[in-house]
Amino acid sequence: MDVIICPQCRHENPLEAFVCEQCNANLKPVKSIIDTANSHYNEALSLAHEGKLDEAIGQLDAAIALSSQNAVYFNLLGTIQAQKGLFSEAIHAWEQCLNLNPEMETAHQNIEKARRMEEIRAEDFEEQPQKVNSLLIAAAACVFLLTTIFGGISSYMKSNRITTLTNDLMAIQKESSSWKSQFESLTAQFPQEGINGVLKKLTQNETLIADRDKRIEALELKIERASSNYKERMDGFRLKLQESQQEKNQMATELKMIDSLKEIIVNNETQIDLLQENITSLKEQLDLANKRIETHRKNLLLAQDNLRDIKENRDRILESSRKINEKSIQELRSQILEQRDEIAIWQRKSTDQQYADTLVIEALDHLNNNKFNLVQQNIETALERSPGHLVALYLQELIAKILDDPLEQEIRRLETIERNTRREEIKTKLIAFNLEKTRKHYDSGNFSQSINLAQRTLDLEPQNAKDIQKLHSLISQSEERNKEIVLSLIKVRKDIKLKKYKEANALLQQVLKYAPSHDEAIELLKEIPR
Repeated sequence: MDVIICPQCRHENPLEAFVCEQCNANLKPVKSIIDTANSHYNEALSLAHEGKLDEAIGQLDAAIALSSQNAVYFNLLGTIQAQKGLFSEAIHAWEQCLNLNPEMETAHQNIEKARRMEEIRAEDFEEQPQKVNSLLIAAAACVFLLTTIFGGISSYMKSNRITTLTNDLMAIQKESSSWKSQFESLTAQFPQEGINGVLKKLTQNETLIADRDKRIEALELKIERASSNYKERMDGFRLKLQESQQEKNQMATELKMIDSLKEIIVNNETQIDLLQENITSLKEQLDLANKRIETHRKNLLLAQDNLRDIKENRDRILESSRKINEKSIQELRSQILEQRDEIAIWQRKSTDQQYADTLVIEALDHLNNNKFNLVQQNIETALERSPGHLVALYLQELIAKILDDPLEQEIRRLETIERNTRREEIKTKLIAFNLEKTRKHYDSGNFSQSINLAQRTLDLEPQNAKDIQKLHSLISQSEERNKEIVLSLIKVRKDIKLKKYKEANALLQQVLKYAPSHDEAIELLKEIPR
């Protein structure tokens, strides 16, 4: 699928679009579905190369369920079904592929090949019983030919004997020899039973042939049963072979584990030997330590006696120092109380100063808005809290002059109106200029600059709702482009490490299409060998 169809207006959009070109609908859900379907298709391709045809068909079914308008999915499904020998299902898949894309020549060629394979299979099934019948007829003919040859040979041997006898008797009885020879030749050609005996032998041969036919049919049934049993046994052998292979793999892993355990045991034994050596050395060190402890114990007893004397001296010194500290603490408390009073006075003055500052700021705002009475009230209150406030004194003189001069009041009001109108005009022009510049940054691929300028323009609080919508749209689109570029560059670095230069070059060309002056993309493009 070379386009994305909008679910609302059915407009065909390019694959890289995130918003419908006609109705501005969000195409991200549709694009995520198409990406999921493509991942199933790629998984089916890899499974088909590995020979896992049933799993590949499952992945293709999932891809078709998500995106049923992609002719490539049905083309691959037909190819895999043809590999499995399911020619009718493969033809149906290729026909669906041609319904979606009639210009796909490979699907036409595959359908013709599959139909020829079906015809060959049908001819094989039709010729098979004829071959069996011809084999049976040939076997019966061979049996009959063998019986006739045997009879002919026996008759030929008898006729040779008779001719030798008649040649001996011709010297004695020439007249009767011919009759005797004829009679004896006739009697030799026929068995003792005569023509009836020959007919009996023929019927016996026919019964033998019928019995052989029955045996041949029974043998054919046995062969079929044996072939089915052979297939079942082969399937069983395959399963057993797979189980034995799995057991072999398990045994190999267990042998590896055993080898690793042997290495661990050897290491542990060496560590045990080292530990035993350490234990012996530690025992020796322990004996030395016990001796040192005994000496230290004696020294400790002496130290305790000395410590007792030191404690008594310390108690005496602490008692004297405690009395001195109590006096100094009392003096410090009195000094702290005095400093607290001074701090309270300074805090009161600072709060009065801060409150006066806020009143002065409010008075300045009222003065800019030409609210002269409110300015006078704020100044008077500020001077009550902070009589020496310099700004308040200056504003008191200024507001007194303004209140005494009505012309000055009108002039200030007119200046305020003119200033506000100029601010609005400048603001409108600046918003339009920034919006156009933001669009230029976005079109030239400078997405970060586009986001910053759009955010600064929104800080100006534009009144036009369309301008606000355009700025938000540019911010979101620029952020999406930045994310795509970052992900693409990460993939490019991986492809360059894996020496997949063709895929890396394609991704970089796509990035430079949206951001022609992107420094990192240009540097990575230089790393790809030509």
